[in-house]
Amino acid sequence: MADSKQDVVCGFDGNPDLFGLGVRVGIYIQMISFVLAGVFLPRESAYLQGSAFVFLLAIFIALIRETVAKTLHATEVALVAWLIIYQVIGVSSTLTKHLTVSSAVRMVLAFFIFPPFVGYMVWYWYVGIDTLPEGACGEYGFFWTKVNVRGWYRTLNKVIWTMAIAIVSIWGIIGGLLLLIAAVMGVVSIRRRIRERSSRAEEDVRARIQTPGKAPARASATAHLEKQDTWSSELRTKHPGLHKTLKCIGALFLAGLSLTITVTPMELLIKWNHVHGLDRLDSVGQLVPFILSAGQLVHVLYGIVTGAEEVKRGSILHEQGTSSALLEKLACADVNCE
Repeated sequence: MADSKQDVVCGFDGNPDLFGLGVRVGIYIQMISFVLAGVFLPRESAYLQGSAFVFLLAIFIALIRETVAKTLHATEVALVAWLIIYQVIGVSSTLTKHLTVSSAVRMVLAFFIFPPFVGYMVWYWYVGIDTLPEGACGEYGFFWTKVNVRGWYRTLNKVIWTMAIAIVSIWGIIGGLLLLIAAVMGVVSIRRRIRERSSRAEEDVRARIQTPGKAPARASATAHLEKQDTWSSELRTKHPGLHKTLKCIGALFLAGLSLTITVTPMELLIKWNHVHGLDRLDSVGQLVPFILSAGQLVHVLYGIVTGAEEVKRGSILHEQGTSSALLEKLACADVNCE
């Protein structure tokens, strides 16, 4: 009974808009969705960035707002920091060869949020932790065990986040230069490809006129790509049972590992700092992120069960084959080949 009273005295009501039950569980579910999509539906994983970016942006804006209003306790910032880091990891995990232009834009926007977040964390560990309301019975952080945030743990975080802002600054300069170089090279490459395609089209017509039965080089190249993709598919499906079993084991392992490193720090920090009012799911602010994340997981699971990735792969091969046949017919029509 005494311990219960002490918990009530030492604890405080947390901010459910930042890390309530619906928000936390929504992020946990998102991590599982990212893992499963990355293993089974790599094309789908890029589209999950949109919701992750919305989560990330909303949490960071709320963090800044509550900090300015000084309604956050110092330990609550550590909780929010974990959530933001999880979201950045989730977004960056979708870097695959199937990355689309729209998903790349969302990823760039997400990474533009990260430098301000790093700057905020530097301010927090140097200044903010002393200006925000302090817990009455101590404040604790997670370092694979329960540690006081105002001791050596604070010094360690000062070093880590100072190094982080230095790395982010260097990365920003290098990234800006690379973007400039990539833009210039992209323009040059596009112009060169236009010229090459124009000259290749002329060569195809000449070759067709000289040798009427020969297929254009473009059609041959397309057929080669189709054959190459078919070969990789045959290699992947040579032992389908073993392949599927290994993928399932890998997905379960990654999902379990992701949940462990995501759930453990968050829930232990809430418990150690006696944060109350974060175990309800009966408000709109908690239901919306929970339902959205649950819907994403159901969508991913449905895609895995129905084999959506294989359907897409077959559709792409069919389109390639159709394009190849069309090119050959058009070329033959130009030179009246039989």
